[in-house]
Amino acid sequence: MATTTLFVEILVIGTIAEIWIALILLTTVSPNATTVSSMVDSIDKLSTLLIIPFLALTYAVGWVVNFSAERLFKPIFQNRFRNRLFQSAGVDYYEARGLLFQKASEDVIEDLRFDRHILRISRSSVVNFTLIAITLALHFHHFNTYLLVAGIIISAFVAIISFFQWVTRYKSNYSKMLDTYTLFLRKYNGYLFLGAVLVQIETISIRV
Repeated sequence: MATTTLFVEILVIGTIAEIWIALILLTTVSPNATTVSSMVDSIDKLSTLLIIPFLALTYAVGWVVNFSAERLFKPIFQNRFRNRLFQSAGVDYYEARGLLFQKASEDVIEDLRFDRHILRISRSSVVNFTLIAITLALHFHHFNTYLLVAGIIISAFVAIISFFQWVTRYKSNYSKMLDTYTLFLRKYNGYLFLGAVLVQIETISIRV
């Protein structure tokens, strides 16, 4: 299930990315109605043969955008929130994450995975829709001005909303992870203490 969700997620990211890639390619040519019609007919005839290569390309593009977005956001926000949050609590992030994914309940793990899903989608959407807005601005001489401005405004708006969604979810995810780890550690230490007490009682009983 998790693998399928990730596969679909990366395909969605890649599909959106192909919009601005196509817009960049269109800046190198001056398409007319006849050329576009001919291209559409050719693609339609080969659609069955092209679907698997197209999905593979879309998947690859999705991973590239996801990785690039992560590398772009990580140095800016990770030190400002995640590292500071865990360091102030005296907790190693990677230790906490590893313990939770090994020992936590399935519900907790699914909740953390869902957060990661939202983070990847929203982070990549910031990059994708920003680039769509920029590449649309390069086509004022190709398209209807009003439609172009509307497309730029909508793309910029989605990019901004995606950014605020990412920031909110980013902070919530790591705060939740730290709280869950702290609670889990208390229970785990409590079980160890109880076990030690029971062993001690059993030892005393045997001696008596």
